[in-house]
Amino acid sequence: MKRLWKRQADVDAPEDVKVPSVAGSMSRVHSLGTKALVGGFYFVMALTVVVAFAALVLSLSKDITVSADASTVQQPQTDNAPAAYAEGFVGAWLSASSTDHAALDTYLDASSVGMLPATGWVYRDLGLAGTETPEGSTLTAVTVAANVKETAVVDGKATESWPRRYFRAVVNSDGGLSPVGLPSPVSGPVPAASEITLRYPETVSTSSDAATTVSSFITAYATGAGGLDRYTTPGSAIAPITPAPFSSASLRSLNADKTPSAAPKDGETLHVLVGVTFKTAQNQGSASTYAMTLNARAGRWEVSALNPTPDIEKTNKPSSTKTPTERPTP
Repeated sequence: MKRLWKRQADVDAPEDVKVPSVAGSMSRVHSLGTKALVGGFYFVMALTVVVAFAALVLSLSKDITVSADASTVQQPQTDNAPAAYAEGFVGAWLSASSTDHAALDTYLDASSVGMLPATGWVYRDLGLAGTETPEGSTLTAVTVAANVKETAVVDGKATESWPRRYFRAVVNSDGGLSPVGLPSPVSGPVPAASEITLRYPETVSTSSDAATTVSSFITAYATGAGGLDRYTTPGSAIAPITPAPFSSASLRSLNADKTPSAAPKDGETLHVLVGVTFKTAQNQGSASTYAMTLNARAGRWEVSALNPTPDIEKTNKPSSTKTPTERPTP
């Protein structure tokens, strides 16, 4: 009898039949999403780098342009710029020779100077002596001082000296600094007559009580004798010179703003101008001037201050506009 059905085992299962998986589909979706995010992140990063690089290039380009422009613009000059410029110019001119004039070349064409000496001058202690600028002019006449080495033959022997010489250089400050011509030797400045009156009309005897205090103070102050506090007001900040430069001090003169009392009352004040002579153990010395303030306490005078400047009589004269004189050599 013929069977109308087949057993399940007799039915051949189709080969390579795959059942769709929901979990697998979701995994692929997540994978694609992750790749998209990573790709987007790298794209943003790359774009950021490109933008930053472009900004950097633009900034550098601007800086270069500004620097180039700034190099062609003269900076404003300060009031003492012509003087400082003239000092360097005079120094270069003094030391220039026919074989070595590189320093002078930085100021002007040395070939236009004419014949330079075979040997330049040796100098030291170059310094400003004075300036003068005509009203409304861009030219400043600057006087520069220097100790210049000079050699003379005396009794068959070469003798070296360093006299103080003065040279005037003209500097143009219109649109920058430049020399006008060459420096020229000039005479030194003439000391100006004092236009001030010191306020110490009274001459005080060097044997007075006030003079004794001042003399003892100066000795303790400059010779290391000690005991400075015995001659100063309590709480004074005056300290002795250390190390002491001199071995002795003597009072040469004493002037005051008034006649000091022989028995001064507490709180009384005296302003004095003191002339002193110092000496060292090697018999070297100097004459010096001090301005001091003395205060009375317990019937005697004490030094309360070493004044930085002396007292002067006040006047209604207009302030002086004289050309500054030479500053002290360092």
